[in-house]
Amino acid sequence: MWKTALSLCLLSQAAACVVVDESYEAPAAISSRWSFLDLATQTPTSCPEGFDTVAVNHQAIDEFGPYGPVFIDLYDCTAERGTSLLDPAVYETWIEVTNHDRTRLYASSLSSVLDVVERDATFEAEILNDGGYFFLSWDLVGDDSNRTLACSDARVTTIVASSSSATSMETDEFPCRDEFGVTGAFLAGDYTVSLSATNGERPVTSEPLQLDSRAIRDRNRVTDLGHVSLPIPGK
Repeated sequence: MWKTALSLCLLSQAAACVVVDESYEAPAAISSRWSFLDLATQTPTSCPEGFDTVAVNHQAIDEFGPYGPVFIDLYDCTAERGTSLLDPAVYETWIEVTNHDRTRLYASSLSSVLDVVERDATFEAEILNDGGYFFLSWDLVGDDSNRTLACSDARVTTIVASSSSATSMETDEFPCRDEFGVTGAFLAGDYTVSLSATNGERPVTSEPLQLDSRAIRDRNRVTDLGHVSLPIPGK
């Protein structure tokens, strides 16, 4: 909390001094930067034709979820950066790339949670022109009991997602306790995704759960694989 004091001293037959104490919170700053990439060739690109505006969105959140309005700052896309001044809080931040009138959307970025209660933060967004991501969430279910299990009870530390197409395969690993995750970047196309639970390098699931023919779309879009239950043998 910053404080300013304005002292107004009035002189008449006797001196009088009035002190006005004004208290306010210093604004927090989130500095945003954005870029565009052709994933197939790893080539940086300029702003897409016809989409000249970047809207930087900040949604305040707490342990109960989002609250209050979304704060939006608009920038010329070619500026490649901008700074938002906000009340100190925790924010979910993302960008949207639109036309000038904001009637057409080119792409949205992934979001990040930024804590600017005590210090400023930086947000960086990379928009994939020709690729996107998978989102997944999971729980663990005992094969014998058919009950939902905590990661510690199932002795599972990591969820492994292997995504393969006709030409490539990539593997992502997520802490089991997170209960959801977003994969790395993939070129637009059809993939088979295999999910398994492990303890370190040791598999816990008897065999991977396979999800066939799941599509990645372009313009940075996120494909939701849906909620999956991984069977844990012997539980």
